[in-house]
Amino acid sequence: MEKNQKVNRDKLEALREKWVAAIMILSGEFDGARERLLKAQHLCPELENIDSMLTVCDILLLSAGVKLSDSEIDCSWVLELITLSNTNYDARCYYRKLVTLLQPIRDEFPGTELALQLVQDAISKLSECEKFSEFELKTGISGENQISGCKPASSSQILPVDVDDDVETDYVVLREKNLSSSHCFRPMEQHSSLESNEGSKSLKYTWLPNDFVPGQVWAKEAMPRKYVRVNYVVSPDKVHLTFLEPYPILDREIAWKKENLPIVCGNFEQGNARAILEVSQFSHPVNCLQYGPVKPYYMIYPMKDEIWAMYQDLNSVHKGNEHERNRFWVVEILADYSDKNGVNVARLEKVEGCLTFFCREKCNGSDMTRTFYPSEKLSFSHRILAFQVPGIEIYGIREGSWHLEPNALPLNHGR
Repeated sequence: MEKNQKVNRDKLEALREKWVAAIMILSGEFDGARERLLKAQHLCPELENIDSMLTVCDILLLSAGVKLSDSEIDCSWVLELITLSNTNYDARCYYRKLVTLLQPIRDEFPGTELALQLVQDAISKLSECEKFSEFELKTGISGENQISGCKPASSSQILPVDVDDDVETDYVVLREKNLSSSHCFRPMEQHSSLESNEGSKSLKYTWLPNDFVPGQVWAKEAMPRKYVRVNYVVSPDKVHLTFLEPYPILDREIAWKKENLPIVCGNFEQGNARAILEVSQFSHPVNCLQYGPVKPYYMIYPMKDEIWAMYQDLNSVHKGNEHERNRFWVVEILADYSDKNGVNVARLEKVEGCLTFFCREKCNGSDMTRTFYPSEKLSFSHRILAFQVPGIEIYGIREGSWHLEPNALPLNHGR
């Protein structure tokens, strides 16, 4: 009887360790979670699905230790994982077995979906390679059951995702790699003078494969109201991506989404839709905040010195094919958006005699500015690429004026 009581105590302790491991996964402490699971396994070897949970931890730990290059996904950690868990390098076979193994815990153990997604994305990249031997050379694989030049990593050798103990969530700023602001907004052609047809000159840049980095967020289309996350570069002119979907919080935002109206500011999550698009369909990389240790979310808001189109009347916004009937203001963002204070903007007006040059609108000699509060963020329609031209005043255009992307200008703007 005493033995049975000890077994029950051990099982309860093992269940507690498993529960703590799940909490640690949510906090991004994958290494600590693995230790808890190993302790639970020691206390109760027959604990249900413990091997599956350890596999999830191994995947998250291995992937967290990978440094991505500027142009491709480093998939060597997948090969390492297969070597540790299998006797061959059949990646797709391994993934099918992995799905079967993790199926019982997909809805109960945090990090399971993320682990499957990480492996699937990495294997997809592997399949894009013309020869598997390219990866063999890069990872130092020789022979069927060993890795030379890439030792199996233990949990103590892999750095877990750092989580600040003083904050609830670990925020990561996603910045464009190898992209300066002049690079982002450089016109396709250089013009030595301003011509009467300057409105036809597009600011759209011809993007190259090296401009796209896995994990980046980009805006899509000429009038960009959709966002995507880059998965990997397929070819010199194509990119594999995942569409981001709005994650509304306020009641009005939820109703807005139900009406299928575009949401361009706020919180976003990765949707189910994936696609391969030509690089010509991208507008610009997006500065955003990523948060969430398991399921990533993205915060996208106007930033200082950006130009945006805003709805003049948020209460009468048309949807669908009538969307272009809306009237817009064109504004300059004066400071980064704040969750507490919103964002301060200056209204712009078209420079007389020009189609795409805009300057700050004045009232009694002062800029026309206004603060938009967080509850009004639906007022933003889309960002308009723009740049300032040094010495523009010699053409009779006010210094500090902006040259705007003509394809992103809404039809009905201004008074």
